[in-house]
Amino acid sequence: GFAGQRERIEAALAVHYAAGSDFASAAACHENAASRALASAAYDEAVIHLEGAVRAVAALPQSPARQHQQLELLLRQANLVSHAAGQSSDQVRRLYQRAKALADALGDPASAFAVLRGVELYWRTSGDLESAARVADDLFRIAVTGERVHLQEAYRIRGSIDFWAGALSEAQRHFDQSLALSRELSPGERLAGGQETWVRCLGYQATLHWLRGYPDAAVAAAEQAIELARRSDSPPLQVMAQILASWTFVLRRDHARVAAMATEARRQALECGFGFWASVATIMLGWATAAAGEGRAGVQVLQAGLETYQSLGAGRPTVDFYLLLADTYLGLGDAAAGLQAIDDAERMQPRFRQRYFAAELHRLRGELLRIGSSDQQRVADRCFGKALALARAQGARALELRAAVSLARLHLERGSDEGVTTLARVASQWPAAEESFDWRQARQILSP
Repeated sequence: GFAGQRERIEAALAVHYAAGSDFASAAACHENAASRALASAAYDEAVIHLEGAVRAVAALPQSPARQHQQLELLLRQANLVSHAAGQSSDQVRRLYQRAKALADALGDPASAFAVLRGVELYWRTSGDLESAARVADDLFRIAVTGERVHLQEAYRIRGSIDFWAGALSEAQRHFDQSLALSRELSPGERLAGGQETWVRCLGYQATLHWLRGYPDAAVAAAEQAIELARRSDSPPLQVMAQILASWTFVLRRDHARVAAMATEARRQALECGFGFWASVATIMLGWATAAAGEGRAGVQVLQAGLETYQSLGAGRPTVDFYLLLADTYLGLGDAAAGLQAIDDAERMQPRFRQRYFAAELHRLRGELLRIGSSDQQRVADRCFGKALALARAQGARALELRAAVSLARLHLERGSDEGVTTLARVASQWPAAEESFDWRQARQILSP
C-alpha cells in the first residue's frame, strides 16, 4: 500500500544520505520509516529501522544531544523487541546494556529512570529478584525527587517484585499507592507513560485481588485494565492488558471469557509480529479449549504455545504455564502427564522464583496423586496440607479455600470428616459478599 511505499522510500533515502555522510538526515529518514512501519503495525520492520537510526546517530559528532537521541532510539527498540521476543530475551538485555552506558554518561535522572525500569523488568522476569529489588531502590531514589509518573511507576514496580515473590500484603500496599497516583494524573502525564503503568498495575492487582479472596474486585480491576488499554492507541498495551486480565478469568474457571480474550489477543499479536505475546495467548487459549470440554485438542494448542514460547530463548519463566498444563491433564484424568508437568514447574520455580501460585503446585500434585493411585492417598494428604499452610502464610485465601476443598474431598472418600472441619474453618474466613467457583464447591461440601 501507499504507507508501505513511503516506508521503503524513507529507507532508501536513509541509505543514500548515509552514503553521502549526511548522518543526521539518514537518522531522520530511518526514524520516519520506523514511524510509518509502526503505523502499519509492522513492528519487526520498525525495529530494523530504529537500529539503522541508532547507527546513523552514532556517526554524528559526540554531544549530549546525540547521546539523548541514541538513548531514546535504543529504548524504543528494547520496548518493541520485548513484545516480540520477551522481556528477558538476550536481545533485550543487550539493548538495555547499551542504553545504560549512555544514561550513565549523561548523568540525567530522567534518562536513568527510563533505562532502569526496563533493566528491572529484565531481572525480574529472569528470576533474579535480588537484582530487581536493587534496581527498584535506585528507581525510588530518582522518583522521590522527580516527576509524579516516576513515583507511580516506582510503586508499581515494587509491588510487582513483591507479587512475584509471593509477598501479597506488601504487593497490595504498593499497588494501592501506585493506583492512587494514577487517578491523580493529568492527561499529559498519562501520555508520558502513566497510562501504561496504570494498566499494568490493574492487571497485576486483578490477580492479587483474586488470590486474597476478593473475586468481584478482581473482575472489576481486570475490566478497568482492558478498558483503559482500549482507549489508548497502543496495540502492545491492548494485547498485554488482555493477557494480564485473562488470568483473573482462568482463576475463576470462566473458560468462555478466557477463550474470547485469548483469541483476540492472539489475533492482534500475530498481526503486529508480537511473537512473545502470541505464544502466551495461545497457551491461554489451549487451557480454555480444554476447560470447555475439548481436552485433547486443548492440550495440543497449549503445548504448541508453550513450545513457541520456549523457542524464543532460554531464561523465561514458565511455572505458571506448566501449572495450566497440569490442570488440563487433571481434567483429562491423565495423572502421569500431569505429574510430569508439576515436576517441570517445580524444577523451574527455584530459578524463576515465581511464588504467587506456589500453593497450587502442591494442591495439583495432590489431586493428580489422588486420581492416579489409591496407594498415594497419604502423599496426597500431605500435599494438600502443604498447600494449605503455604496459602495461609501468604494470605492467599482463595488458594487456601481451594486446597481445603481438595482435602475435604479426599477425607470424605476415606470416610473421614476431618477435612470437612478444616474446610469449615477456612470457609468461615471467606468474605461474605464474594462469590466464586471454589466458594460454590465449598458450600456443596459443607451443605450437602
